[in-house]
Amino acid sequence: MSFPWSDIGTWSALWEISDRNADGNALLGRVAVSDTRNSLVHAFGEILATVGGLNDVVMVTTNDAVLVTSRSAGAEVKGLVENLRRRGEPEADAPRLMYRPWGSYQRIDIGSRF
Repeated sequence: MSFPWSDIGTWSALWEISDRNADGNALLGRVAVSDTRNSLVHAFGEILATVGGLNDVVMVTTNDAVLVTSRSAGAEVKGLVENLRRRGEPEADAPRLMYRPWGSYQRIDIGSRF
């Protein structure tokens, strides 16, 4: 079997394969953009809005994190995650909502006493 393969290992690679609007933006989720070009804007949950001459950026929101970077620096996210691990930030390895074979649970808080 022969088929095309693309390793979508960076946010920029996701932008490259995504459908884009007339301004070159790949818009996913609940987003509103104005004066934004050639960018990936991806929202999980809350509305993500952009305005003001943004070009070639990646903006991604989830329930427990926000990422804003240039498309060209998107591959540096790996180093950022490693830094978060060293600091002991749980989001580096586990999302707030965890799925298990028996169902799911959501982490509501983390602190020194719980």
